[in-house]
Amino acid sequence: MRERAGAVLMMSMLAGLLGLLIPAVVPANNLPDERHFGVFEMLEGKGVEVCEACFKALEAMPSDLTGCERPYDPELGFSVPEWTELDPLKNLGLLKKVMLLAQPPTQGISGTIFDGENFRREIKGQMGHGGISLSVAKIDINGDGRPEPVLKLRKGACINPHDALHVQYQTLVVVNDDWTTVDPTKTDLVTQNPRKRAGWPNGDVFNRLYNVFQYKGHLYFDKWDHDDSNFDLETFLIYEAVGNKVTAICKYRYERRFRSQTPGGTP
Repeated sequence: MRERAGAVLMMSMLAGLLGLLIPAVVPANNLPDERHFGVFEMLEGKGVEVCEACFKALEAMPSDLTGCERPYDPELGFSVPEWTELDPLKNLGLLKKVMLLAQPPTQGISGTIFDGENFRREIKGQMGHGGISLSVAKIDINGDGRPEPVLKLRKGACINPHDALHVQYQTLVVVNDDWTTVDPTKTDLVTQNPRKRAGWPNGDVFNRLYNVFQYKGHLYFDKWDHDDSNFDLETFLIYEAVGNKVTAICKYRYERRFRSQTPGGTP
């Protein structure tokens, strides 16, 4: 039930957030009957170079951008880590550790998707419709000069933005060099979430998408976040970690709106 609710909320959030941002002047007969558009506003970080560059990228998001990625335009100085896709079925033990951090069962694993062969069947079924993705990259999360293996797990289908998006969450987990243990301290850095609590070390990740990027060679990580009090508002935050200290340096608000359009008419 929780996953279904999370999917519905994320479908609503990302269909607007990463759907089509329509320029102010568009021929009316090129618009469909009902169209999402929206307005970005910078709340924090004005005058900060990386924040201003991200704002330009957000405003210029292409219409074919999917809900699983960000507009990291290299012409604006952005780059992304080299992610290597992993086969979930060949990494079930690792995948289970990551998912248990993201969506820990409240009363043990007996009878859940994590119980015995249930997990393999669940993952195999999700892979059949693109419902899960696991990748890894070596990233120096805290700037100490020692890159760590960082896993990125996306739960839910990532499909064309013209259709409904079904991403439930995308989270990051830092593991040790042999990928057998989660590094809780460094994972805590990359999953900024005010809802962290006992039993939920990463907080509630549903309707949140975490990622990592570089701007002019300097590392940042970010989070798309749905406003639970208003389905038409989302926030995008950018963080920087130095040692074990994390600072939020940019914050943007996206207000999702609707435009009704009859072919040949006026928006």
